[in-house]
Amino acid sequence: MEISKEKLWEIFNLLPDSLKEAVLSEDTAEAIWNICRICNIEESKISQVSKLVGNVLMGLLPPNRLKDRLQEIEGINPETAQKLDVYISHYVFDPVKEELEEIYSED
Repeated sequence: MEISKEKLWEIFNLLPDSLKEAVLSEDTAEAIWNICRICNIEESKISQVSKLVGNVLMGLLPPNRLKDRLQEIEGINPETAQKLDVYISHYVFDPVKEELEEIYSED
């Protein structure tokens, strides 16, 4: 599902400040990069992982679906997807857990 840039900005502007910060943060980008390196993800695949993480932070992909979507990326097996999911949940989602729960409880 592709969403226009205009629609993404509309969604972004409705997010709580903490989620906006997480989406744009260099710390988030660095965490994703480091997690991907630890999990031996090819550099060419890191942007796909980042996009999925961003979709979760933006309220477009429930966190409990991240692992399944990671497995759809070519070259990421179920074990690696599980490992990525655990690390991302801990280092990226846990700091904004309450805000994510609020967004996804509205569905």
